[in-house]
Amino acid sequence: MKYGIEIIRTNDLTEDKILSLIKLKNEHWKYPQEEHMRWFKENINENDFHVFLKKNDMLIGYLDIVDTSFEINDKVVGIKGIGNVCVKKGHEGLGAGSFLLSAVRFFLKERNEIGAVLCKDELVDFYTS
Repeated sequence: MKYGIEIIRTNDLTEDKILSLIKLKNEHWKYPQEEHMRWFKENINENDFHVFLKKNDMLIGYLDIVDTSFEINDKVVGIKGIGNVCVKKGHEGLGAGSFLLSAVRFFLKERNEIGAVLCKDELVDFYTS
């Protein structure tokens, strides 16, 4: 088996890549393709990054890295927000999500950038354990 990680800027994504990530996201967030595409166009910027985990040539994991900021002690700090983490049904619980996050940690560390997972309150324990 061959595993691989691809990290691609939004402005370098092909239409096929966008459709493949939408198909994967739809396994977890059931919306029409047009709604996923609308959300993508409204919330993803051209310099954001997309991380694809492939097994052989099949997409089994995805997340995005977006520019955002936090206010800490009255100072605005720019960071990379990590979100939309999803793993293909049937591949969950095998460490694919952790592998994706490890790749992102390496990517951000190499670029000397700070990242934070953006998630719903009920998922915080999952990401911190």
